[in-house]
Amino acid sequence: MLGFFFAERDSFYQAGIYYDFGAGGEHKKRMTSKSAKSETTQRARKIVFVIFDQVKLLDIAGPLQVFSDARLADGGSAYDLVVASELGGAVATDSGMVLASQALSDVLDADVDTLLVAGGDPLCS
Repeated sequence: MLGFFFAERDSFYQAGIYYDFGAGGEHKKRMTSKSAKSETTQRARKIVFVIFDQVKLLDIAGPLQVFSDARLADGGSAYDLVVASELGGAVATDSGMVLASQALSDVLDADVDTLLVAGGDPLCS
């Protein structure tokens, strides 16, 4: 299965629409272009990419490159990117490329802003 889904604390993105669940549980549905212009931060947000054996390389490489290129207004990195897997270490993609990863238990903490789970078929491994 290709594609990915990501969720942030109190919000999620799906099919080009950013859903925000603010204080008190109210629900706001916004197009991503509007939310990107209205929400400005001066700190890098931590994104954890979760991978597994036989993950689709494009599902990790594409989003990782896009977030890596994003910059804050001051020119600093907009995102702190972490690639993680269940146990950490080397993880083979479906194309045979091996990716380094950190153990999930070492990176999942209160400072994670976004968790991305890459696509693939984990049952085939």
